[in-house]
Amino acid sequence: MLCAIRLAAAEFRPVAVWTDAECYPDPPGKYVPEKMIDGDLSTYACLLDDTRTGKDARVYPPQAAPPVTATFVLDLGTERTVAGLRFVARNAWVYVLAKNVTVAACADAQGREQIRPLTEGHELPATSNSNAAFAEWQPVTTRYLKVRVNDSCQKRYPGPYLTNAQIPWCLKVGLPTAGDGRNLNSQIAEVTCYDARPADLALRDLAGLVQSSGLRYVGFHDPIFGVQPDTRALLEGINALGLEYILQTRVDAFDRRWYPLLAQGCRFIFWGLEGVSVTSLMRMHKAPDAARYLGAVEDQMRACFEAGILPVISLLPNYPLNTLDDAEATLRFAEHLREVYERVGGRGGLAFTPFQFRMEYGSPSQAELPQLRAQGLTARPYFPPEYHGVPLPEELMLVVEDASADLPLAEFRRTARRIQALSVLTPERLATFSRYYVIDLDPFLEGKLPEAHFYTDPARDVVHAPGLVAHLGEYTRALMGGK
Repeated sequence: MLCAIRLAAAEFRPVAVWTDAECYPDPPGKYVPEKMIDGDLSTYACLLDDTRTGKDARVYPPQAAPPVTATFVLDLGTERTVAGLRFVARNAWVYVLAKNVTVAACADAQGREQIRPLTEGHELPATSNSNAAFAEWQPVTTRYLKVRVNDSCQKRYPGPYLTNAQIPWCLKVGLPTAGDGRNLNSQIAEVTCYDARPADLALRDLAGLVQSSGLRYVGFHDPIFGVQPDTRALLEGINALGLEYILQTRVDAFDRRWYPLLAQGCRFIFWGLEGVSVTSLMRMHKAPDAARYLGAVEDQMRACFEAGILPVISLLPNYPLNTLDDAEATLRFAEHLREVYERVGGRGGLAFTPFQFRMEYGSPSQAELPQLRAQGLTARPYFPPEYHGVPLPEELMLVVEDASADLPLAEFRRTARRIQALSVLTPERLATFSRYYVIDLDPFLEGKLPEAHFYTDPARDVVHAPGLVAHLGEYTRALMGGK
């Protein structure tokens, strides 16, 4: 049975765009500014850095240098009420969308008359793969919007998710105009305007997916879900649609007032606690006040238990230079959370996923690798030597085995098994959740995988909506290290 909810949001495309920035010229016409308003996510505008403050003639354009900037003006066709812009990234594993923008209303197509600032220096999150970032302001009526890109992301690899899928593709195609440090430009697949909150836009898109495909299950990719100002509207709308969903967030950022709304449709929350010993938290620079952080963890878990939501708690007993004492502290904290679960009469289950630390290419831990190895740390390559015929250098990602001379891999595995055994995942409890949420923890305990996490069947009830919904199969298999 489908629910109808009232959606007042209107999103619309500009009818024209003007810019004094050059666009990438090869082939002619492929990356022109009009591509950002053509409604086609497979095309994009590629605007070259327009400040040219560098000295290197070998980059493109010559003398380009960060910050990568550009200016364009959007023509809405007629005066309209507008409260924000949606910037959509190109459909690729690169971060080259604008990351800081200033938007103003103006009275002409070249942005020179009657300038009215709307939002200045607005930071956009790093965005890729047809996902969206938003800039908002109080509603105004205007025909023209002037957008100044104050800086753009220039990254090829977007962090830990799906690295094993993107690396060979990047190596094969070369990505000559994106994130290679030699081509400095802003790439925008689409820009649209709207007159309401992003939550209303999200709900409109989700309602369309429910109607067109029977969408029932959603995974939210935002790593800090729940801090947005319109979270209440989003959760109320999702509940009205009857959707079930999963999300990830942080214990020190999530507002506990959302739990009554989450109790209706949220099936599990992924919490990345990683380190819980005082020394481990200090090494991670994660919390200046360890006692307050651990108190926040307990408060969040208690609320999660009482709401009947399954918390999936990731832990890193073998963070670099952790000792046996650090691992034992992690075990004791997991035991304490299990006691809290039983004390409050938790009914949603409890899952611990201890896993081995991974060192990504260019990370501080890789930079410190010689010093770490001198103190007993050992690590192995995470990826095979080649992937689909493409050689993969081992430093792309390393998996820590012996965290230190005091915490060898065998000891970590013994501690991890004891932590995992504290999970509350009985068949009766699992039966209360969707059959499409599958749990596979045994391979880790058998030493076959570096980690164990939730994954789901990508062939069932999975829909990808750009900017809104993460592909559950890809998202959770990424957490599984490519399983």
